[in-house]
Amino acid sequence: MTHKPDKPEKGAESAGGKTVALPTRKLLDSLAAPEVAGDELGRVPLPSGWEISLDVTDGPQKGASFPVTRSRVLIGRAADITIDDPRVSRRHASLEVYGSACVLLKDLDSTNGTFVNGRRVQSAELQDGDEIRVGSSILSVTIGAPP
Repeated sequence: MTHKPDKPEKGAESAGGKTVALPTRKLLDSLAAPEVAGDELGRVPLPSGWEISLDVTDGPQKGASFPVTRSRVLIGRAADITIDDPRVSRRHASLEVYGSACVLLKDLDSTNGTFVNGRRVQSAELQDGDEIRVGSSILSVTIGAPP
């Protein structure tokens, strides 16, 4: 009598004879959801001593500078930081500040993607001097944090 191995459960794959559970699409989507921080973070001012700005170095608004004054701002054609570029989605990306150590950029399922230093990202922790590209616009990130 021949024994057939059981079929792996949905969301699992066989790896070297062992069944490995894989995260479900729902779980992955919840981890990468653009609204994870919720709207409440958009009402919170930046931590004391922080100064963040986005300076447009290329694109239709070259020379513009956008100070970030809250812990969460939206970037897009119809957002807190308005980028007047037809290749930018209405709500293209969010910039979120967590505590005193993390500035995070998240793509909000934009049509043309969000890039940091030339790499397409879903989310990325930003550093002073990084370049963000949304549509045909390039924004230079300036982060002044307390010592």
